[in-house]
Amino acid sequence: MIRCIGWLTLFFILVSQLSYSQSNPFEMSGELRGEGLRPIPYTVKLWSDDQGFLYGNSWTKTETQGMIVSKLYGRLNADDSTISFREIGNEIQNEPHDSVRFCFIHVENQKIVYKNENLILNGKFKGLFSTKDLCARGELILVGKRNQFDAFLGVEDSTSQQVIELPKVNVQPSDEGPLQSGDVLKLEVSTNTLYLSIWDAFDEDYDLVRITLNEVLVEDSVAIFNKRKKMSLELTEGVNLLRIEALNEGVTPPNTMNAIIAEGTVHEHEIVTKLRKGQFVELLLYLVDD
Repeated sequence: MIRCIGWLTLFFILVSQLSYSQSNPFEMSGELRGEGLRPIPYTVKLWSDDQGFLYGNSWTKTETQGMIVSKLYGRLNADDSTISFREIGNEIQNEPHDSVRFCFIHVENQKIVYKNENLILNGKFKGLFSTKDLCARGELILVGKRNQFDAFLGVEDSTSQQVIELPKVNVQPSDEGPLQSGDVLKLEVSTNTLYLSIWDAFDEDYDLVRITLNEVLVEDSVAIFNKRKKMSLELTEGVNLLRIEALNEGVTPPNTMNAIIAEGTVHEHEIVTKLRKGQFVELLLYLVDD
């Protein structure tokens, strides 16, 4: 999570337990280092499910911006021992900032290497603004204990440790009814360009929603009618975060919306949202090779 423009070296130390369980996160703490810059304290905390999807938070504190907590999403590939994650949006910041000019860390396919009793991840990272422009890049090094990573993979039981608790998300399968406040839906897609169609399958009652992709506004205060409205979504490499927020509850609460996310003519993913004013749902769109 770089907070300035430049070329940096990112250094982490893995310090706590790893687990596939949603209730047992793993935590990485260390600092950001760069030429001419003071070290910046940095911590990453992630949860995982049994499919290797990662989600959680990163947090850091700088002299100019204070404490910042960002959302993290990613994936662990146990078959080739690689891990990917990226920051998408901020949940907490002490000082206001321009989210369009905020530099978010992206880590893609970092190889996991064992050396004696240690676990080492060594590779490259890049920082991107929400506009997809490059703002930083450098070397990534993570060091941890091999037995802790084995526990994360379920090889052996991990040792309980006290950790800082951050809010967790409810990761929802697509076949369990309407998405409601706080739900996160995971979808794997194979094309950079998706098409989102939204409509009201019931009586038109002037429901309004706001739609963002990776913190960038797609539609603001768009009304939902029986006639479908179609828009395109351009994805970046790795994981992308689509958020749908209810701006009102129409004439007949709650705010309900039907939607289809289409990968051209190949695949379609249909969802329904059911929200109160101010509530939102999120979709994690993982861009993978077909």
